[in-house]
Amino acid sequence: MSQGEIRGPDLAGVVADAIEGSWRDSPIRVAALRSVVGFKRLADRGQDRVDLEALERVNGELPIEPIPGLDS
Repeated sequence: MSQGEIRGPDLAGVVADAIEGSWRDSPIRVAALRSVVGFKRLADRGQDRVDLEALERVNGELPIEPIPGLDS
């Protein structure tokens, strides 16, 4: 990784932390909150910032994992 390059969340970790469930009798996997927070922080669009504020109102303090290049 070059200096200043931003890397997203570790995809293997995202898959490992996914929450399993079902919807209409079909199995589903949903990204864990910390993964969603990481992707929204990385995208950093206006709607993502609004979404993060809403998630924090509902869930309290959000799980923030450092993102290389973003949180240097």
